[in-house]
Amino acid sequence: MDLNRLNNSQNEAHARYEEMRRETHSSNADRVRGARQALARLSDVRAERIRRGRAQATETQQAEVNQPPSRHNADQIEISDRARIMARQHEQAAASQSDDSARAERVSELKQRHAAGKINTPEAIDRAAQNLLRQSG
Repeated sequence: MDLNRLNNSQNEAHARYEEMRRETHSSNADRVRGARQALARLSDVRAERIRRGRAQATETQQAEVNQPPSRHNADQIEISDRARIMARQHEQAAASQSDDSARAERVSELKQRHAAGKINTPEAIDRAAQNLLRQSG
């Protein structure tokens, strides 16, 4: 008897497992189907935006062609934000290099003065002490 109950219990558990597996599979299939539909709609929206952009560009070009020439035809350029950022970075890098070379010159000068024994002279120590006293008091 116990063996029959055990078999029935196993069969019921297996049937529940199969039902849950089918439900999960069905639910996942619905989700995948929904995601595919959403991607298709997104693709359609993007394609429509591209079509509208091209149509606007064509209209703008036609309007420019149909405009009468102005008396003040001057060349113009537009500098993008990205180009401005790049120019600023280039200027900062150049300034940094000049700072580095000035620092290197100062270090070289101090090394020479130290080697010549001109840094720790009694006069230099007195001047440093007087500057410290002036700053603190």
